[in-house]
Amino acid sequence: FRGKWWCRMREAILNIAAGRYEGSTAVVDLVEFGRDLCKGRPDVNLSFQGARRIVHLDALVCSIILDNAISNAIRHCSPDDPSVHLEITVQEDDIAMESDETPVRVQFLTTNYTDSRKGRIERWNGTGPIVISDGPQQEQAPMSMSDGIGLKHVVMAAGKYNIDVELWQEDDCVFFKATYPTTVASRQSSDCAFANDQNDAQTLPSGLQIACIDDSKVARIGLHGALSRLIDQSTVTVFGSSLEEVDQFKQQVMEGCHIAILDQNIDLPGKNVFGTDLIKELRSKGCTAMLCIRSGNVSQADQELYFRSGANSVFDKELTFKELALELGREYAQYSQEPGQHQMPRASTASLTSV
Repeated sequence: FRGKWWCRMREAILNIAAGRYEGSTAVVDLVEFGRDLCKGRPDVNLSFQGARRIVHLDALVCSIILDNAISNAIRHCSPDDPSVHLEITVQEDDIAMESDETPVRVQFLTTNYTDSRKGRIERWNGTGPIVISDGPQQEQAPMSMSDGIGLKHVVMAAGKYNIDVELWQEDDCVFFKATYPTTVASRQSSDCAFANDQNDAQTLPSGLQIACIDDSKVARIGLHGALSRLIDQSTVTVFGSSLEEVDQFKQQVMEGCHIAILDQNIDLPGKNVFGTDLIKELRSKGCTAMLCIRSGNVSQADQELYFRSGANSVFDKELTFKELALELGREYAQYSQEPGQHQMPRASTASLTSV
């Protein structure tokens, strides 16, 4: 779980520590960045404030800092209120400026409730250890994660772009703030970023008929948006809001789908449906579509279970929707050449079944 992203962060941290990290500032949609950061964390709520959302950022450096902050907030939440809130705010000194390169400060603020009886976090601004006082005994909090991405890595990452970091506590509420000085991305840069996505997608098969089932409305919207945008002329239909739509999904797949993407644990009112059971049923009826499990549980044992059920591919939910679309297209290009499988599809018009 989250393995691929951890590897990228680890590599970046090693390069930062060794002075080899050159940085990779790109045009970033802050709302999409926040959603990807919160993916797989149901207790993390996201909000966005500001008139602008497209800026220049090193998303990997921001992820190192915020992943640490969110993970620690989750670990130290009050058992009575385990939720964490992430607020992304774009602050401008002169809101009247019309330039697309307007200097701004992107503020990332996490908030969580904790049990103050365990001690109070003294205000920390990026220097020295974090100190917890007024508890059973005063101590220095390591603020390190189980994989070793800890406080010193946050400080190193923040220093790369002069990002101010701060941690403090008010009553039972703990706040972590990171402020990244940058500029708004120009419309031309935004258009170029979208064009690059489209260029990447030109290598993918066009006209795919794709059916997706997931009990998360956010996932259904994201899958439809990314797949229909990045896979040319694809028809993407999404299901998963009710038990009735499970039958609709199976019918859609049997009627000529090229690809089906299934959540493994589909928690619906009245019944919990497993993606592996749906795949077994579809295969028993002669389904030749490429069937894929998309899950947050992708250990070796989990993957063996998925493949035994008849799945052709397994995708970690920690892949961004763009990464999923690109990998899906490449794998289908190979799958479609296998004997007895669907031939490459003809072009069709994109459509959506609302759920």
